[in-house]
Amino acid sequence: MIIKYKKSRIRYNLIFAGLLILVGIVGFVIAFDSLFSSAWLLMGVAQLSIGYFEMKKQYLTISEQAITKNSIIPKTLKFQDILKIKRFKGVYKIETASTKMVIDKFIIENKSLLKLNEKIENLETTL
Repeated sequence: MIIKYKKSRIRYNLIFAGLLILVGIVGFVIAFDSLFSSAWLLMGVAQLSIGYFEMKKQYLTISEQAITKNSIIPKTLKFQDILKIKRFKGVYKIETASTKMVIDKFIIENKSLLKLNEKIENLETTL
């Protein structure tokens, strides 16, 4: 099961990346040898990479045995190792003996949030 980011988050990342790249290009037109322009272009490319990564990998992947938070360095928790699940207003905190995972509910698409809530409820009954 894949828990997706909100479309608005991905769209914002891509638009922001485009703006950063545009500022960098305008800076190059004004002053070609400017370090300022290079920094804006570099930040734009980094933001574009983040947007592309989030579009392709999405937020969470839930398999039969584990939950994985997709990032540059993914974090995986096996369901059998989960000791505690804490619910707060906008987040879930899932803890094992050695690690913690924080899941931000505000950046999850509504349909995916319903699936996640169902899975969390099932996990809580088995703890």
